[in-house]
Amino acid sequence: LVACNYSKDKTAYIPVITWGKCARNSGKYTVGTLVSIQGRIQSRTYTKELDTSVSQFLVHELSATTIESVNQ
Repeated sequence: LVACNYSKDKTAYIPVITWGKCARNSGKYTVGTLVSIQGRIQSRTYTKELDTSVSQFLVHELSATTIESVNQ
């Protein structure tokens, strides 16, 4: 997950999918590291059983091709 602060007291958490070398390198970043991510936004649906009903959900995520640390 990547945290995006979009106002003084609000933050959105965006799921990021990585593959191969990008996935291996993304493990070196710690919480609070400012990163630049390039990739594409994708959406998908999935179903989940909740108690006695089945619900369908829509999720948006970022499929990353590169992730780099940004110097402040």
